[in-house]
Amino acid sequence: MAITLNDLRDNDGLVPLIHVKTNPAFTREMCLVASGQRVYVNPIVFAVSDFIVRRHDLVPLSRLMLIEAPQGRKGVGLFGVCFERALDLAAHARAGVIQRSLFKVKEGLESVDYDLCTTLLAHVQKKPEGIQLEVWQRLESSSETFYVHGLLDDDLSSFKHLDGATMHHSSDEARQLFVDGDKVKGVGYQKWFRLDGKVHVVDAMDIAMAFLPCHELVKEYIDRQEESIAPT
Repeated sequence: MAITLNDLRDNDGLVPLIHVKTNPAFTREMCLVASGQRVYVNPIVFAVSDFIVRRHDLVPLSRLMLIEAPQGRKGVGLFGVCFERALDLAAHARAGVIQRSLFKVKEGLESVDYDLCTTLLAHVQKKPEGIQLEVWQRLESSSETFYVHGLLDDDLSSFKHLDGATMHHSSDEARQLFVDGDKVKGVGYQKWFRLDGKVHVVDAMDIAMAFLPCHELVKEYIDRQEESIAPT
C-alpha cells in the first residue's frame, strides 16, 4: 500500500521534510518521496517554508503542516513564480519543462462581483518555436474558461504571437486545471482575438488583462516579486 500524507504526520499533524521532495521552480509544491503524491504547504507557514527550503542544513530538522490540495489567502499565489522569473527559468530549462503559477482570490475584486471566486493558472515553457505563455482564468460560478496563448521573441522583450479564446471545462476538468495545475483542453473552443507580429510585453499583458475576467490576478502574476511566492 502506498504511503500517504496522513501516514507521515506526527502527533501534531506535521510532516518531516526529510520525507518530501521540493520542486525547485515553485517550492511551495512538494511530493512524497515514498509515493510521489503531490502535497502543498499550508498558507499559514508559507514564509516559514520559503526560508527553510533554501537552507539544506535546516530541512532535516524541520516539520511543516502540509496539505493535499493548494490553498491560498486573498492576493497571494498558491504556488509558482512571477511572470518575469518564469521566463528566466524557462529560457534556461530544457524544452517542455513547465513553469507553473496558480493564483486565487475571492473577495475585494473590482472587476468581478464580490461574491465570486476566480482562479488564474499560468504555464511558461520552452518550445521549438519560442518561449510559450499560456494563461487560464475562470470564475467558479461558470463552466467557461478564458484562455490566453502567446509566443515570445528570443530576447523575451516582445511577443510574436498572441491570441485569446474561451472553452468549457467540467467540474473534474476544472479541478485538474485549477487545483492540480495541469493543462486540460476542454470543449467548445472559440478563439476571440489574435495578433501576429511584434507586440511589446507590456502591451501584450495589457491586452491579456483586458480580455481575462479578473485583471487583478493578471497584475498579481506580472508584478508580484518572486520571493513573495516561491523563492528558489
